[in-house]
Amino acid sequence: MAFSYGKDYDIIGKEITFKVPPSGILKIYRETPTDRLVEWNEGSVLLSSDMTLSQVQQLHIIEEQQAWSKEQSITLNDNNVWEGRFSRIGNVADPVNDQDVVTKKYMENVQGGFVQANTALKDEATKQANIAITKAGEASASAAKAAVSEKNAEESELLAKRWAEASDSPDNTTSKSAKTWATEAGNSATKAGTSEVNAKASETNAANSATSASGSASTATAQATIATNQATLATDKAAEASASASNAKSSEDKAKVSETNAANSAARAEQYAANAGIRFIIVSTRERGDSEPTYGLT
Repeated sequence: MAFSYGKDYDIIGKEITFKVPPSGILKIYRETPTDRLVEWNEGSVLLSSDMTLSQVQQLHIIEEQQAWSKEQSITLNDNNVWEGRFSRIGNVADPVNDQDVVTKKYMENVQGGFVQANTALKDEATKQANIAITKAGEASASAAKAAVSEKNAEESELLAKRWAEASDSPDNTTSKSAKTWATEAGNSATKAGTSEVNAKASETNAANSATSASGSASTATAQATIATNQATLATDKAAEASASASNAKSSEDKAKVSETNAANSAARAEQYAANAGIRFIIVSTRERGDSEPTYGLT
């Protein structure tokens, strides 16, 4: 989008003021009109201002043309290299001399497909390189595994030696080495012989104990008979005690009846005495221990 002076922007001094702020990339360039700003006529007066204006217009047009040529065409850069400005070059003929430019079509079709052949060679080289990298990785991994296996083998050898010869636990647990098991097996054999001797002695003692047990059994049988007789006697005594208790209870009941009767008789006697003017003193039979109460006159 192009902006017009006086319409879209104004220039005051060295400042440019836009009426509407632009967006994106802003490119500022000068474009001098190519129409004559000053026209000359025969016999006219030559003014210095007109001559300067005409000269400045021509100078600006030449400067702008040079700038356009550098920006729009292939030019030599500061390194004396033709600058293509990232643009395509079209309508180029096939090369003839050694230093001629080679086109895309020429590279792809001439000489049996040079590009395709090179591409195939590149792909094959890349494939083989990838295979080599893979194999190298596998070899490295195998070497690492071999080193680990070698280390494990050495550790296993040392551990096997410890399992065979160590006096303590080879793996710091409750496990025992072959040497320890052999020692314990020898000790167990010795203990087994001692146990056999002790077993024979125990067998003899058991026979003697059996004989003693037989005698003790006879004694126990006699004692059981005695215990049975004592139990029978105790049962009989218990029955007698129960009968005596029953008789005592009956006597107690009769005593209470007699006491009640005596009290009633005393009451009647006291009543009779009162009626006759006689005073009786009743002495409690329980205080004297008699079975009947005692009466006295006063």
